[in-house]
Amino acid sequence: MPFVYLIGEMDNENNYKIGVTKHKNIQNRINDFDLWNVAKRSNTIQAYESYLRNSQFKTFSSEANASIVDLKSIAEWENIKSTTNLNIVQSYIRKYPKSSKITDARKKEHELKGVQFFNEGNLEDAYREFTEAGGKYFIAYENRLAYDKCQEHH
Repeated sequence: MPFVYLIGEMDNENNYKIGVTKHKNIQNRINDFDLWNVAKRSNTIQAYESYLRNSQFKTFSSEANASIVDLKSIAEWENIKSTTNLNIVQSYIRKYPKSSKITDARKKEHELKGVQFFNEGNLEDAYREFTEAGGKYFIAYENRLAYDKCQEHH
């Protein structure tokens, strides 16, 4: 059933006239909003793709696309978050600069740079990078001894 609302206007004799206008467009926009809410509640790549396929107006297409990218970035982060390869982390940061995991990735980058500086004997820069990563209790357990040695030097 089409959505109906009343509109009014004044005639030349200051009488208020009321007319009825059918607006399928309004109902379609409500349906679009409902599709979006289903996608948001599900918060899966498949749900956002379904919204993009089935939405007539695609009112929330930029949000749906951004959500898809973020969900992909989260999945990729879960696969690489334990890496000791700085290049992999830096590649992730370049690929997903707006990811909800970007802060974690940047901290990991600082930690791995700290390890690199420590292995080169540059304890000052290593300490700075470890600190940027969050400090001793925010870096991997296996890097805490290096942090302690850098802190003693600092």
